[in-house]
Amino acid sequence: MFLYVGGIPGVGKTTVIRRSIELAKEINFHLQGLNEKRILCQIAGVSSTEEYAKLPAEIRAQARKRMVDHFYEVDEQDLTTIRIRDDHFTAPNKDGTYWVRPLAARDKLHTLAFVVITAEPDNILQRRLTRGFFPSEPNFFNLNEIIRHQEMEVKIASSQAEYLNIPFKIVENEEGKIVQTSKLLLSLIKEVARGG
Repeated sequence: MFLYVGGIPGVGKTTVIRRSIELAKEINFHLQGLNEKRILCQIAGVSSTEEYAKLPAEIRAQARKRMVDHFYEVDEQDLTTIRIRDDHFTAPNKDGTYWVRPLAARDKLHTLAFVVITAEPDNILQRRLTRGFFPSEPNFFNLNEIIRHQEMEVKIASSQAEYLNIPFKIVENEEGKIVQTSKLLLSLIKEVARGG
């Protein structure tokens, strides 16, 4: 089963997920990460996410669909393992519109919950500026666009969770509190896995 974790670039999502998986191992709670970026690059035939971002939109869309199909095939072979999907619910397009994560027919059968990791917009901007993020759109370092994008991420995830009738949670990643945030995410995963 999948726990889909979203969040815009710079919230610390991937770091929180990795740390949550490490914490799960320490308590013998089986939680598996999916290396979306690596698999997506393999499918698209590129060697880095920067190269992938430069591909035409239709090629990226086809690669994403093939990746999702692959994940569902893996999940159908073992419905007892909880797998974290590290991805996005929405992303800005170059023309100012937003790409929205398409709902898949199999989402309801394979998804435990949606989680969005958020952070203070100023912290997101600072992380983007200091940690070598590859700007994926023209307004990547614009504070107002960061605020708008984060609001869209929460809105899309919330509405899709409601449509699928699955739990939706927001996890705030406060600056300097990665361990606490990771413990909170793991706690939410355990709660959802128990059906809470």
